This record gives sequence, structure tokens and C-alpha cells, in this order.
Amino acid sequence: MIFTPLLHRLGAQTLTVWLLGCLGIGTLLLHVAGVLALAVAGIVLFGMANGALTLARSELLVLAYRPEDYGTANGRLARPVNLAQALTPFGMGLLFTLTGGYGWSLTVLAGLAGVSILKLLRGGAALLTYASEPPLP
Repeated sequence: MIFTPLLHRLGAQTLTVWLLGCLGIGTLLLHVAGVLALAVAGIVLFGMANGALTLARSELLVLAYRPEDYGTANGRLARPVNLAQALTPFGMGLLFTLTGGYGWSLTVLAGLAGVSILKLLRGGAALLTYASEPPLP
């Protein structure tokens, strides 16, 4: 409902940076467990950003790859994403077991969102150059 207008207004890369920021902020808001309203806001913000990032990833791929390479690029990108999603419960459970709470898990997730923002900002200039490169092997 709001993704498309924001995409047209901000562009795919800027919107993705904002969504990653919302993901990190939503995660950090969960640290304030004593304040229910902040925890609920964190859950909503995290959920909306996580869902919209799926759409943003597709938009970035459309900008970066030719139509004939899109499926291969999307498949290659999906593999590490799916692996991370499969291993996250194990990793977060391990951190919970070792630390006795979710504080470190939430900190790691927020940190990963921050690293993703930096990577996108640093590599974003090269993003649009991929479309003119030869097809993937």
C-alpha cells in the first residue's frame, strides 16, 4: 500500500536503506521490554520492514541485472538469504542459552542491519553498472 509510492519517491536503493534502518530500529525497540508500547512498535516496524525488504530486493535486482539474468541472480541471492533464515533460530537460541536473554541476539540483529546499510551505501554506486555487464555464467 505504501511501498510503491515510496519506491517512486525515493528510488529502490534509498528505500532499501530506509527499510534496513527500520529493521534495526525495530530490533532495538525490542530491548525496551518494560515498555509495552515500544515493544509493540518494534514488532510492527520490524515486520513491515522485513516484508517490504522482499519487494525492495526484487526492485534492486531489476535495476542491476538484465531480464535474461534476473532469475539466475535472484536464485543466487536467495540461497544465502534462505540459509541465514534457516540458521537464525539456531544462532539466536544459542545466544539465548549462553547469555540467559535475548539482549545479545537483538544487538547482533541490529548490528547486522547497520552493516547491511553500510554495504548498500558503499556498493550502491556500482549497483547500476551490473546491468551492462555480460550475463552470469
